[in-house]
Amino acid sequence: MDMFNIKNVSKLALAALFILLLGAAQYYLERILFVDPAHISFSIINTKTLAIQERRYGSFISQIFPLVGVWLHLPLKGILFLYSISFNLFYFSAAILLHCKKQYLFSILIALYFTLCVTESYYWTNNEVHQGMVWLLLMFGFIFNYNTKQKTGRILPYLVVSILAFLAIFSHPIIILVAGSLSVFFLIEDKELRKEKKSWFYFIIILVVILTKYYFSINGSYDKQKLDTFNGLTLKMVLFFWEKQTSIDFISSCIKDYWVFLILVISGLSYLLYQRKFKLFSWVVFTCLIYYISICVIYPECTFKFYIESEWMGMSIIAVLPFLLYTISNNKPRLNVLIFSLVFSISLIRIYNHSQNYVKRLHKIQSIVRILQKNNTPKVVIIKDSRNQLETDLLMDWGLPIETLMLSNFNKNDLSVTAVQVHQNDTSSRFNKVRPGYFIAPFSVINTRGLNKDYFRFDTVQKYRIDSAILYAN
Repeated sequence: MDMFNIKNVSKLALAALFILLLGAAQYYLERILFVDPAHISFSIINTKTLAIQERRYGSFISQIFPLVGVWLHLPLKGILFLYSISFNLFYFSAAILLHCKKQYLFSILIALYFTLCVTESYYWTNNEVHQGMVWLLLMFGFIFNYNTKQKTGRILPYLVVSILAFLAIFSHPIIILVAGSLSVFFLIEDKELRKEKKSWFYFIIILVVILTKYYFSINGSYDKQKLDTFNGLTLKMVLFFWEKQTSIDFISSCIKDYWVFLILVISGLSYLLYQRKFKLFSWVVFTCLIYYISICVIYPECTFKFYIESEWMGMSIIAVLPFLLYTISNNKPRLNVLIFSLVFSISLIRIYNHSQNYVKRLHKIQSIVRILQKNNTPKVVIIKDSRNQLETDLLMDWGLPIETLMLSNFNKNDLSVTAVQVHQNDTSSRFNKVRPGYFIAPFSVINTRGLNKDYFRFDTVQKYRIDSAILYAN
C-alpha cells in the first residue's frame, strides 16, 4: 500500500476521533448515568478498586481514570467526567500512536470502527468489545511496525504481542472472530509476512489466547449464557438466519443509517473480484457471514439498538478492510481525502442526531430527582403499570437506583434520593421488609455501611415509600 496515499486519511481519522472525544466531554452525564457505566463507576467509588467483569481485563484502561479520581478525592461530577472521556481518550491516543509509527491503516480502522456503523452505541460506553478492538488493532500495528525493522531481541516482540492479544481477546468473546479473520487475511494478503517465521509464531500466540478465552467463556456465567445458544443450534437456524428480527433490523439500518458503510464494502469486494483476488474475497465474505450468523443466532431479537449495534460494529472492521487496502490505493491522495472527509462528516452528524434520546433520558432522571427532593421523599419504589411509561422513556431502567442516587449527591446541600422501579407482580411487602439502613441496588440489597461516605449520603431513618404514580414531569 502507498503510505503517502493514506497518510492524510489517517489525519482525518485522528480529527474524527478527537471530535468524538469532545463529544464524550459534552455528553458525559448522558453516557455515564446510563445503566452499565453507572453500575461500574458506583462499584469503583465504593470499593476503591477496579471493577473488572467476566475477566474482561482490557477494560482496566478506562477504569483507571475514575479510580484515580477517587484516590485524589475529586468531586463526584469530576469522577464521572473522567470516566466518560477515558474511553475516547484511549481510542484517540492509540490512533495517534499508530499514526506516529506510520501504521496508518490501523489508525484509520479505529476511526471507522467508531463511526461507520454507529448511532446510539456511542452513548453506551461500557461494552468492553470497544476496548478489545483497539487493543487488537494496536497488536497488529505493533506486528507490522516491528516486521519493518531490524531485530532488536528475540523475546520482547512475542511478549508484547502476547500481552496485547490477551488484553484484546479477553476483553470480549466477539474479538475472537475479528482476531481470527484479520490474522488469516493478512497471511493470505502479504507474501512477505508468510515467509517470516516470527509471523507464524505470532499466529500461534493469537490462537492460544483465543482457545484460552473460549475455555474461560464456556465455563463462565454471562458469556456462557450467550455461547450456550450454539448448543441447540440446528441447520434450519443457520439456513434461515436472515429471517431473524436482528437481521431484518440490521438490513434496515444499512439502508437508513449505515449506507456509507455499505458503499465502502461493495466497492472493496468488487475490486477484489476485479483483481481476481478470489482467496481474499472468499475469506472476507466467509468470515463476515460467520459473524453475521453468530449475531443473529445469539441475539435473534434485540430491541435495544445501542446494545445490538455494539455487537455489529466489529464486522465493519472485517468488511471494510478490502476498500482500505486496495480500492483507495488506486485513487489520488486528494480524492481519498475528499471521500473520507465525507465519510467521517456524515457519520459524525448521524451520531450527533441520535443524541436526543439520551438527552431526554437524562432529563427524565433529573425530573424524578427534583420531584423526590421537593416532596422530601428520599427513597421510593415505583410500581410499573399501564399508565407508567418510565421504563420506555429510560430505555433500560435497572440502573435507576444508582443513577438517581449519584445525581442527587452532586450537591451536598440537596436531599439524597434514590428510586427503583419494579413490576406489578412484585409484592410490595417484600420492599416493606427492607430495613432503613439498606439500599436497593440493581442486583442486590446492600448495607449502606458499604457506601463511600465521601460521595454518597443515604437516609437511614425512613423506609422505602411505595408509589404507583408517575413521578416525573414531561
